[in-house]
Amino acid sequence: MERVITTERLALRPSEAGDIAPIVAELNDFEVSRWLTAVPYPYSVKDGKWFINFAADPVQHIWGIDHDNAYIGSIGLSQKLSYWLGQGHWGPGIMSEAAKAVVTSYFRSPDAIPLEAYYFSKNIRSSALLQKRGFVNKGPVEKRHSNSLGRRVSHQIMELTPPQWYFLNPVEITT
Repeated sequence: MERVITTERLALRPSEAGDIAPIVAELNDFEVSRWLTAVPYPYSVKDGKWFINFAADPVQHIWGIDHDNAYIGSIGLSQKLSYWLGQGHWGPGIMSEAAKAVVTSYFRSPDAIPLEAYYFSKNIRSSALLQKRGFVNKGPVEKRHSNSLGRRVSHQIMELTPPQWYFLNPVEITT
């Protein structure tokens, strides 16, 4: 997988210590953190430092999303496709563009296996994004613990296979 991926509007790059302040600011917004399983609320500088260290592990394949020279979110392929975006950037297709680039990079590998993602059942934005990118429901709705909500919530697992992806989303990315 590429270490840096660029698209028409975005630079997807490794997160670094200088990103802690925007990470904390964006994830300390309950409207963002409430849709994420592992993210606590409130979100502290200590949490941001932990995330930077976690994201630095090359096994994780996590990119910070830079738009107009500002860190506005993150996307990764740890064990599944996961992502978050600051609320002020919802709507203009930024996460869709980032997901398209990351998943295209992933499926360039001849060893790529089907890719999973999930969304909280009430998160219609995430559901729409994954469907737009070609993911399909895999199995029934399940329960998963949410750190920010402090309880188990319903989530839907989705899956994307290489033929689905290439047919729906041909793309050129630069590295």
